[in-house]
Amino acid sequence: RVLPREWFEKMKREYYEIRGWDTEGRPTIDTLKRVGVDEGVLKHVTW
Repeated sequence: RVLPREWFEKMKREYYEIRGWDTEGRPTIDTLKRVGVDEGVLKHVTW
């Protein structure tokens, strides 16, 4: 059986949210800060 696309998208959104990622699968600024990324590096994040 094939997983319906809407189920897949819902699970993907939940997976990203739990990990602190945006809708494109990139870590959010808050997540980067939480894991200790230096402020000097964060100013170069462009997403």
